[in-house]
Amino acid sequence: MTHDEMIEVITAHKEGKQIEYSYRAGLGSERWQAVSSSTPLWAFDEIVYRVKPLPRVRWIVEGTTVMGSDFIWSYASEEQAASSVEVTKAGIYADLYRPGTVMYRVEEKAE
Repeated sequence: MTHDEMIEVITAHKEGKQIEYSYRAGLGSERWQAVSSSTPLWAFDEIVYRVKPLPRVRWIVEGTTVMGSDFIWSYASEEQAASSVEVTKAGIYADLYRPGTVMYRVEEKAE
């Protein structure tokens, strides 16, 4: 890790962000694990650290057309998904979709 990367991780830890670690290649596990100590013993020569990535949030719109075809659309924001639902339920395409179109939030697990 560079000095800047080390400073970034330590600063993030000081700010209360979750830090993860993984042993360097050849020294053990390649999995990311949570740093459990409130005062970790930093071992930058043996361990790689990172700020735990936030999960990616997607908004899903799901329903069925009057012809019986199921559809699932994925959007990056709630506003985009809500707009799609409104177009589906009340817009010019409303007669193509059966009632029951739903919108829900999904969090993709960060790797």
